[in-house]
Amino acid sequence: QGLKDNKVSGKKADMLYNLILQFAQYGFNKSHSAAYALIAYRTAYLKSHYPVEFMAASLSSDMDNTAKVVAYINECKEMGIKILPPDINQSTREFKVAGNSIRFGLEAVKGVGSSAIDAIIEAGSGKGFDSFFGFCSGVDSRRVNKKVIESLIKAGAMDSMGKRAQLMSALTPVMDAAIRFQKEKNSGQESMFDQHEPAHPQMPDIGEWDDSRRLAMEKEALGFYITGHPLNEYSDKFAELSVTPTSDLQELQDRQVVIIGGIVRNLKQIQTKKGDLMGYVTIEDMYGDVEVIVFPDVYKEAQNTISVDSPVIISGLTDKTDKGFKIIARGIAPIDNTEQIKEITSNSKSFTENKRKKFSQPNTPPKAEEAKFKSLMLTMYNNTRTEDLPKLDEILLKYTGDCPVYLKIISPGHWETILHTNRQVMPSEEMVLDTEHILGKGTARLYY
Repeated sequence: QGLKDNKVSGKKADMLYNLILQFAQYGFNKSHSAAYALIAYRTAYLKSHYPVEFMAASLSSDMDNTAKVVAYINECKEMGIKILPPDINQSTREFKVAGNSIRFGLEAVKGVGSSAIDAIIEAGSGKGFDSFFGFCSGVDSRRVNKKVIESLIKAGAMDSMGKRAQLMSALTPVMDAAIRFQKEKNSGQESMFDQHEPAHPQMPDIGEWDDSRRLAMEKEALGFYITGHPLNEYSDKFAELSVTPTSDLQELQDRQVVIIGGIVRNLKQIQTKKGDLMGYVTIEDMYGDVEVIVFPDVYKEAQNTISVDSPVIISGLTDKTDKGFKIIARGIAPIDNTEQIKEITSNSKSFTENKRKKFSQPNTPPKAEEAKFKSLMLTMYNNTRTEDLPKLDEILLKYTGDCPVYLKIISPGHWETILHTNRQVMPSEEMVLDTEHILGKGTARLYY
């Protein structure tokens, strides 16, 4: 009832109260908290003093979770730790330390199961493989079949034995020759000249895959890119446009104007009740992915732009709700179309300015439209300087009116809470500018 009295909707009040009840059943006692604190201390110590070993262990512990592996690899890059691609002669089952680098584990390659890895380790133990035919004829073909080898080639694990295009083209004849050799060897037969290994089938004289195909194959085999990224060539453009990486989006405030860039990985088109088309688009950059909501007005203009695997620039607004984080698109442009990019990014700036122009000048009665504002939400992070709070209170008192003020306090990635203050204000452009001067741009939001 207290929540409802403080203007929290019935649905949210019930949900929050139920969460409190659930937490009360297992809330952390002191011994539990102490155990976690000790683990946190030891983890921090290991990461600080043994960074390469620590990151290799972290990658191995979550190698079946693509999102976490991508996050760890990006963290390794920030720490100056190089991630080496899988190698049939160097890799083990898990990620391992190789000097100041980390070698990719074979178990992280899709389509290569435990049985196949056991067979590879058994056959290569102590000596490794000196050729493509030597590998195919040395491993148990029942456990290391054609599909397994295709996955290893795509992942780059066989690069020491030839170009990926050559290996893939030669796979069938080499496998056929290797299986014949294994059968003869198992039956005790020998060739006329007592050769235990027949002449290797010749590698085809063909060029290597282009970068886009090579990287696409890597993505198929590993779930992400390792020797490069299709967006690397656009790094200067991203910097010029102040593109926000997907890894930083969660730290932004709700309804904040943002520009993102990436590759369209998934598109779900739906029809609204009015019969209009709209879409849900998954955008992937070098750090992760984010879902973008494209409403009918934007979708109509960008429908031909947002095809799967196409790189795009999107301007939009952050949308943080109980159901998760999304971007609401306000404009979408092909990454190579400079004029269109200028148009959608300038539209975002105009949107921000127009939103502020809705407010009247200070000390004047609000217009009819402004009178509809039911509340002002101020967002503050838990690292806000305490000396700024009296200044904020002075501003709220300066613009006294009848619009209630709420304060959202956020600890990024951990918790957030909303407080109902005893202040009421008259909405105006100057009031918004003054409060955002204290708390930061985009922290003041009026609700109808």
